[in-house]
Amino acid sequence: MNQQSNQQNERNATDQSDSATTNSSSDLQAQREAAVAALNLVKEKKKSIVKHLHLPWWQDPVIGLLMAMLVIHHAAPMPYDIIIVAVGCIGMVLVLRHYTNQALWVSGWRRGKTRKLSYAFFVIYLIHLFGSMWLNSQGHQWIIPVSAVSIFVIAQIYGRVWMSTWRKEMEAEDVG
Repeated sequence: MNQQSNQQNERNATDQSDSATTNSSSDLQAQREAAVAALNLVKEKKKSIVKHLHLPWWQDPVIGLLMAMLVIHHAAPMPYDIIIVAVGCIGMVLVLRHYTNQALWVSGWRRGKTRKLSYAFFVIYLIHLFGSMWLNSQGHQWIIPVSAVSIFVIAQIYGRVWMSTWRKEMEAEDVG
C-alpha cells in the first residue's frame, strides 16, 4: 500500500509539473505577445513623432546668423568683438533653450547618419572660424565676411539636410 501511495504521489507530481510547464509556456507566450504589441506601439509612436515635429521657419536662419557672428567677431575692434561674442553666445543659448523646452527634443548628436552630419558640420565650422582667424592675422581681411556668409549659408543647408536625414532614419528604423 505504501508503494502504491508513493506511485500515486509521483504521478500527481508529474502531472503538476506538466501542468506548471504548460502554464509557464503559455505565460511566456503571453509575455512575448505583449512585448511585440508594445514594440509595435513604439513603432507607431515614432512615426507619429516624425509627422508632428516641425521646427519654426526662423530657427535655421537664426542659428546661422549667430554662428556667423561668432566667426566675424575677430574683425571687430575691441570692445565690440567681446559684445559680438556675448550676443552670439547668449542668442545660441536662447535658441537652444527654446528648442529643448518643446514637447519633443531631438539631439543633434544621436547615433546614425545624423551624428556624422553633425560632426561634419562642426569640423566645417571650426575650419571657418580658425581659418578665417589665421588668414585675417596674415593680412587677408576679406576672408572674414566671406567665411561669415559661407557659414550662414552652410548652417541653413545643414539644418535642412539634418532634419531630412533624421526623418528618413526614424521612418526606416525598425524597433526590435
